[in-house]
Amino acid sequence: MDTISVAAELDRQFGVPGVARVCEGNGTLPRVQISGSCGEGEIYLHGAHVTSWKPAGHDEVLFMSTKSRWQEGQAIRGGIPICFPWFRAKANDSTLPRMDSRAPECGSSSPLLKTNTELP
Repeated sequence: MDTISVAAELDRQFGVPGVARVCEGNGTLPRVQISGSCGEGEIYLHGAHVTSWKPAGHDEVLFMSTKSRWQEGQAIRGGIPICFPWFRAKANDSTLPRMDSRAPECGSSSPLLKTNTELP
């Protein structure tokens, strides 16, 4: 199955009309384009890599290197690589940051990430 067919099939299965769609990106790598009232962005399936985020009414906030090769087996340079599961010591280690389960709404000044000492 070629990349365009893979992206089209993934979009058919997982796309959300008007919110998220899977399509062919740079180097024919499949990516997810997202859009909503808070902004728009893109995530490449190669490495689960966030490569774009534009908050509504603002310019791009992520840096992407012109040296990215956009091909299988090559790293995407810049953006935010997402890694799961946790690859460190115990996830319940109180010295490590943890995600706050209360995600803020658009326009909120509440941070998404807080350290354990900052949580109530």
